[in-house]
Amino acid sequence: MVDNYLQDFNLVTRNEKTGTTYMGSFFEGLFVIKDDGSVKQYKNDVFAPSAAWGELGRQLMGLAIDNNDNLWAAAVFSNPQLYAMTPEGAWTSFSVPNIQYGGPIAIDDYGQIWFVGSLGGGVAVYNTNGTVTDKTDDYSYHLSTGQGAGNLPSNVVNCLAKDKNNNIWIGTENGIGIVSNCTAPFDQTPPCDADRPIVQYDKFAGYLFESNN
Repeated sequence: MVDNYLQDFNLVTRNEKTGTTYMGSFFEGLFVIKDDGSVKQYKNDVFAPSAAWGELGRQLMGLAIDNNDNLWAAAVFSNPQLYAMTPEGAWTSFSVPNIQYGGPIAIDDYGQIWFVGSLGGGVAVYNTNGTVTDKTDDYSYHLSTGQGAGNLPSNVVNCLAKDKNNNIWIGTENGIGIVSNCTAPFDQTPPCDADRPIVQYDKFAGYLFESNN
C-alpha cells in the first residue's frame, strides 16, 4: 500500500541489472518501483520511528546498492540507523555503536558500508562478513578527528563517495579527507586514518578546501 499524500523525496538510486528504482523520502520512508511499473512503500513496517516526528515519520538520508544487489538504507533521527534488504526482500536492521543518526552511504570494493553519522557523528564503517542477515559475525569501526581515530578534518560530515581506486572521499565542514585502501579498519595497524591533501597555490600551501563546508 502507498500513502495518498507523499512528500520530501531526497534520494534515488537504480539497480541497472534488475531495472528497479529505489526512492527515499525524508518523511515517508522508502519506495520501490519495479520495471513493470508496480510500486511498494516501506515505512512503519520496516523503519524505526523518527525522534523528531514519532510514528508519523520515517526519515531516510542514505541509499546504496552493494555488489550482491542488497539495498542499504540509513535513517536519521532513529535507532537502528542502518537497514539492508536482500534481493529476496528480507530486511535486517543494524544498531551501530558510536553513531546516533544515519546519513549518506558509500560502499567500497570490499563490501564495507560507509555511512555518515549525521549531526557531528563522524563516519561509521560496517562489515557484515558477507552475511547480511546474520549479525553474529559483523564488525564496525568509527572514524572521527585525531590521529589514530580516523583523522577526519571535522566530525561534521556532509557527504562521502568512493572513487575508481576504492578511495573514500569524505566531505566535512572543514574540507576533505581521503581514506585509501582500507580493507578492515577494525583490526588494521596502523588504523585507517584519512589523508588531508595539501594543495599549492602560488607561494601558499594548505589543506584541500580547508575551512570550507
